[in-house]
Amino acid sequence: MDHPSIISPLIFKSFDRIVAAQSTRFGIYEKGLYPSFNLGESVGDDAQVVELNKTHFCNLLGHKLGQLAKSKQVHGHEVLKVDKPGRYEGYDALMSNVPQIILAVTIADCVPILLYCPEKDAIAAIHSGWKGTASNIIEKTVHAMQKAYGVSPKNIHAFIGACISHKNYEVGFEVASHFDQNFYSPSQNSEKFLLDLKGICRNQLINLGVYSHQIEVSEYCTVDNNELFYSHRFEKGNTGRMLAAIVLK
Repeated sequence: MDHPSIISPLIFKSFDRIVAAQSTRFGIYEKGLYPSFNLGESVGDDAQVVELNKTHFCNLLGHKLGQLAKSKQVHGHEVLKVDKPGRYEGYDALMSNVPQIILAVTIADCVPILLYCPEKDAIAAIHSGWKGTASNIIEKTVHAMQKAYGVSPKNIHAFIGACISHKNYEVGFEVASHFDQNFYSPSQNSEKFLLDLKGICRNQLINLGVYSHQIEVSEYCTVDNNELFYSHRFEKGNTGRMLAAIVLK
């Protein structure tokens, strides 16, 4: 059975102006430290292979590597307004209204969120681990889009991508306590809890005014579906990275 190199959100299918996708662990170059579709530069892989993989990913979106914009993420909540492609530093969310710029975030368990407002032709890509989720990086991004582009939350369509699922994300109370009790439950392991990052992110979008029927939540879990996706936790840190990306045509 052939495995896909990218998964495309259904929520954006009716819009001609954008392309969006999340990569899997299957590419075309069967070499490198994490064959064959590692897209992360900071995991000790062969730099040439990673460049080939990034080129292939951009080509799958119908674009070129020179159009890619991404940032070295820091599990923070800073949002960057992107007006040109490039490599940035210290931002976990990127937004733009400039065509032909691929906004991408790197993931391997954390939550990727892609946003599109068709009324203003504005897009965003968000990396939200537990720290970003606790600081509500989604809210900060939507507010930044409102200020920069006049975006209304009710017009936003959102994709919450493949990440670690509720049943597999075990944390201590020092992490769980940042969130409403509706989104974590006791684990079988003493003094541990299972945290629902997907559910929290969806709830944050709804609380901002995004309609629930305009939110797609991926059914995939990076742990349960580890044959298809990289998982930092399941593979004990020895793994590659995926990209989630969105671009205005």
